[in-house]
Amino acid sequence: MADKLITQASIIHCDHITGIVGIAASQKLVTIENVPILVKGDVQHRPIVGCPIPTGASKPCLQTLNEKKGHSQLLFIKGKPVCLKTLQGLTDGLPAGGINYTVQSAGQNFLEEL
Repeated sequence: MADKLITQASIIHCDHITGIVGIAASQKLVTIENVPILVKGDVQHRPIVGCPIPTGASKPCLQTLNEKKGHSQLLFIKGKPVCLKTLQGLTDGLPAGGINYTVQSAGQNFLEEL
C-alpha cells in the first residue's frame, strides 16, 4: 500500500473533527512545490485550535502529544524519518489516552512511499 508524504500544507485534526493542528516543519531543505515535507517530531506538542468544548468529564484538545505511528522506514531527511499520511498520535484532550489526531489531507498529491 502506498502512503503519501505529508507537508506543512497538510490538514491534521483531532477526533472531534473541528480541532485543527497548527503545523510547523522543522526542515526546509526538501520541499514539494516549495512546501516543506514534515519529519518525525514536527507534529508533536503543537497547538490545536477549534476543538469544541465537550460535555461531561472531558476537555477540549489543545495540544498534540507524541506521534505514535506514520513514519517512513525508507525515507529520511537530516536523519529523521519523513511523516506519512498514516501519521497518528494522541492529544491532551480528555479522556486521557482516548483522543487521537490524524491526517485528513497530505497537502500534496505527487509523492508517495511504496
